[in-house]
Amino acid sequence: METLHKMIDTKEIMENRFILHSSHPVSKKSKFGDDCWDFTDKNNKRISTVTESKLKINWSEWRDKLPLSILEDTKVLAFFFFKCPSILTVKVKTSSKGYKPNTVKGYISNFLRFIYQLCLNLTVKLPEHSETTLLNSFSDITLSDIEENARQYTSSEESISNIKYCLKCLSSPIVQKYTKGNVEWNVYDIKNLNFPKKEADKVKSSFASKPLSDEYFQFLSKNATLDVISFLKQINIPVESKIPNNYKNELKLFFNKKSLKTPFEKYVYIREQEREFCKKFNKRTSHTSEMKKQFYKEYGIKIKDFQEMLTRIHKAALFLLIQFTGVRYSEAATFKVGCLKEITTDMHVIRGTVIKNQDSKLPEGIDEWVACSIVRDSVKVLEEISRFTFNKYLMSNNFSVVLNVPEAPYSNTSINNILSSYAAEIDVEERFSYVHKDNKGNVRRIVNKENTINVHRLRHTLALNLIRAKLGIPYISYHLKHVYTALVAREKINNVTLGYGGISSELFNEPSAIKQAREEQVEDLYYPNSPVGGGVNKEEYKARKKEFFQGTIVDEDEFNEIIEDLKRNGAPFADVGLGYCGGKRDITLKNGTKKSPPCIGQLKCNPVQCGNAIIPKSKTLIWKRMYKENKAKLLDPHFQYARMEIEQFLGECEKVLGDLGVKVSEL
Repeated sequence: METLHKMIDTKEIMENRFILHSSHPVSKKSKFGDDCWDFTDKNNKRISTVTESKLKINWSEWRDKLPLSILEDTKVLAFFFFKCPSILTVKVKTSSKGYKPNTVKGYISNFLRFIYQLCLNLTVKLPEHSETTLLNSFSDITLSDIEENARQYTSSEESISNIKYCLKCLSSPIVQKYTKGNVEWNVYDIKNLNFPKKEADKVKSSFASKPLSDEYFQFLSKNATLDVISFLKQINIPVESKIPNNYKNELKLFFNKKSLKTPFEKYVYIREQEREFCKKFNKRTSHTSEMKKQFYKEYGIKIKDFQEMLTRIHKAALFLLIQFTGVRYSEAATFKVGCLKEITTDMHVIRGTVIKNQDSKLPEGIDEWVACSIVRDSVKVLEEISRFTFNKYLMSNNFSVVLNVPEAPYSNTSINNILSSYAAEIDVEERFSYVHKDNKGNVRRIVNKENTINVHRLRHTLALNLIRAKLGIPYISYHLKHVYTALVAREKINNVTLGYGGISSELFNEPSAIKQAREEQVEDLYYPNSPVGGGVNKEEYKARKKEFFQGTIVDEDEFNEIIEDLKRNGAPFADVGLGYCGGKRDITLKNGTKKSPPCIGQLKCNPVQCGNAIIPKSKTLIWKRMYKENKAKLLDPHFQYARMEIEQFLGECEKVLGDLGVKVSEL
């Protein structure tokens, strides 16, 4: 986005040599004194996903609502957000290049709404039914006024955060040099402001940024994978993903036909004909109705049903693309037809544009995201769909672009709704959704609130699962394999991309995902009643844990303190996929002798046979998968040479799962 011509030298401001005047430029199109600051730029593709309204700050709409002095001082604050943010923030990235227009628009809009409400609260009635505010400038606003307004001001968490930040920045001694109204509050006063919390925010904070549960994540991943692979196979396009043998029988034959290649090409042709007619006569028509009737006669499929099938596949491909790249919405919205690139024979990337924290002057389409096999297959599906939507953006709906209307991607709200609707559609057993009946009697399935999906949530899900076991859980391991390692090993890596679309900041900068992974591990390993399965030292570990807590815990508060301390420091166990390893060099036997642990390297240990290993409940899904896969191998003639070893391991699986409360007879 707009990096404004020239940043102001902080030294010039500190030494009082900078003079702010109405003709000072704030963008290519606007000056400080203008009633509207316009940051739109049709030549800058990095702001193509931002709506025009977010790229304009219209000061004139507030002129009749706020005292002129307050409005002018707010303009000063906005000016410094753009031109010299280093005097306001310690954020290095922001300080070096200024805030983006849409960010400042959000800050200023929320702040002015708060001040407007404050002005209304301090309004008095005059003769002849007229009214006037008691305020003329920020100098007239006391801290008590701010606190009282805050107590009755209900808004979203993000809006409240914006308001607090603007109030803090406005109290900066440097900003005060350039404003007319000196404020009486300081940063610490604002930090302690209490705003009422919206019920919606309480619900949102409980799940909106929380990674999907393992069960939900794997349910979505498996079904979306099967949808995408099945479709590609039926339209005769090579598939790059290799699904496990025990899933092959679950591949769907849409409309009970081995091939949909001919019907699909016919469908594309019908959509092309509709498009050509629109171009010729500049209107929509049903002139293809005869073609659609013929389509049904030839293939026994109604166009409407075919369209519904394509919509489902489209949603599945979008889910997989977003989930297994870890992109933000603004970045996913830049992916276009042809964005998939082969770096080496075993290394593919998607090229797009990183928006967040990047300078708008950087060229577009240079940033890279790892494209594992299922992502590549998903891109193939989306590119096939683009043939009849005439839209170059991969993340867009599957309707044809309206004539004379620019091609565009889905909005953030639309893509989030699409992701949740896909989850509801495939959840026929209603494990994560429920049936809703509206006033008109229409029935549809809707995901439960805690299972609502958004792009940000999928990003957190990928980050958490990468952290948990370094590609250890089944679907992360299956889909991504070693592509992350391959990316890191490249001699030259795009310094903007940072791995999975900037997700390394999630992985290495003490993010919430690391905290959650630690919390899960502590609950798994240390909670007194948490089950532990398999392993030769299972009972010994449970006894030690029980003894520790019985001898240490006096009351509930002390218990919580111990657990919190463990969460902060992390558990001294290494995640080895099937369990956790204590990492001791030698194992002491009951007779006092020692032996080396049965390690065979590369985390390929057998926790059942090793005294160093602990198998908690969180590993249940992995052991279920291991049991199913090995049971299938017993029926596979290619594995008969290892039948004895497989049967032995199946026995171990059954024992572990039994300890964790799972009956293999029910699998």
